[in-house]
Amino acid sequence: MSKLFKFGLGFLLIGLAVVLIVSTTTSADLFVVDDENYTFYEKDYEFDELSSFYLDFDNRNVNILESEDNKVHLKYYIHDKDLVEYEVSEKELNFTISRKWYYNIFSFDIFSSKEYFKVYLYIPSGMNINILDVSTSNGKVDFDVDNIFDIIRLTSSNGRIDISNLTATNIKASTSNGDITLNDITINDFINLDSSNGDIILSSVTAKEIEADTSNGKIDAQDIISDDIVLDSSNGRIYLSVKGDKDDYRVTLSTSNGDKIYDGLKIESGTVNTSGTKFISIDSSNGDVEVTFIN
Repeated sequence: MSKLFKFGLGFLLIGLAVVLIVSTTTSADLFVVDDENYTFYEKDYEFDELSSFYLDFDNRNVNILESEDNKVHLKYYIHDKDLVEYEVSEKELNFTISRKWYYNIFSFDIFSSKEYFKVYLYIPSGMNINILDVSTSNGKVDFDVDNIFDIIRLTSSNGRIDISNLTATNIKASTSNGDITLNDITINDFINLDSSNGDIILSSVTAKEIEADTSNGKIDAQDIISDDIVLDSSNGRIYLSVKGDKDDYRVTLSTSNGDKIYDGLKIESGTVNTSGTKFISIDSSNGDVEVTFIN
């Protein structure tokens, strides 16, 4: 028996012992298989009651959509073993769902309806939001609403992030294991995107500054309007199409294993048009890097 196997078996036995101790010394039922343990909640707020949202979840997919009326709607399920913190004060909503780790070891949530693990936030069209801060440990973030935001922060440990149809001042999105997709977005200041293991896809995006970084994935950015663009991938191809005059841009292309393509032509030098007042930097360790200009 290998040392690694012995270590793994020992760790499992220790975990089982802890679970049994907790179960026998408290009234907790750790073996969760019944859908009746989930309760549905729905909360409604008037148009002007909220201006900032702070949402932090374990094991939840987050859907931010447009409200069909003039109210904010929040819909979600809570398990009777979940820990919930919910507070509304000074137009700020703080909402957290978590669960103690030992409830998850022998939980059978995988057999429950996927709908139990979704949170829906509906926002009225045209509502001005100061801060939208969403974090989920094991779930995706789906964002499709025609609103004006100031600061947007979206974080997922294990899930993709999809963002469509919004206007904001700043946006920051990061995921450890998932793709990031932005479509039809206008950002007045900067966009910062980071994925450890996923692709970054941008389409029809406008921003003063754009920075995107992925460790293991491609970057595909098309129909981009920006004065300062930095794209970086450790292991993936990078393609960028910019709406603008190429004479305005100083462009640096760098790759260890791939071609450098500047507006349809392969180049050897890494920097083109050093007198440009706008900036593009594209860097990949393993993949082609290409920029194309669209007038």
